[in-house]
Amino acid sequence: TDLPEFEIQRLENLQGAELNEAKKILATEATALCHGRMAAEEAFETARRTFEEGVLAEGLPTFYIDQGPREDWKRGRSNTAIVFASQLVSSNSEARRKIAEGAIRINDRIVRDPSEIVKWTDVDPKLGAFKVQLGKRKIVLVKPKK
Repeated sequence: TDLPEFEIQRLENLQGAELNEAKKILATEATALCHGRMAAEEAFETARRTFEEGVLAEGLPTFYIDQGPREDWKRGRSNTAIVFASQLVSSNSEARRKIAEGAIRINDRIVRDPSEIVKWTDVDPKLGAFKVQLGKRKIVLVKPKK
């Protein structure tokens, strides 16, 4: 990173819960190196609001799933289809594996059945989307195409 030497030494001396501060700083610096300072600051603010304030920040990536005929959503989509549409996984089989491992949440609920059907009425009403989470830190929104 481009951090000054005294800042690196300060971060090296952090212990316990203080390590989270070092993680935030280093993540921001790594993002700045890869994507630029503005992108790093936006990502930092999105993460801060999401994880510290419990607010679903507006900056979360949004992906779309084919809505098809309106009657289609009455039958719904499988958890697998929703997770695959989130682009957090690269295939339906990876989506099924992650669901079976308990690594996926849809609207803050751990999903364990890959074939369970999710209906449009299950969408988070505040977001107008499904909040899909892989692990602790990867969160995106999935909306049906209009």
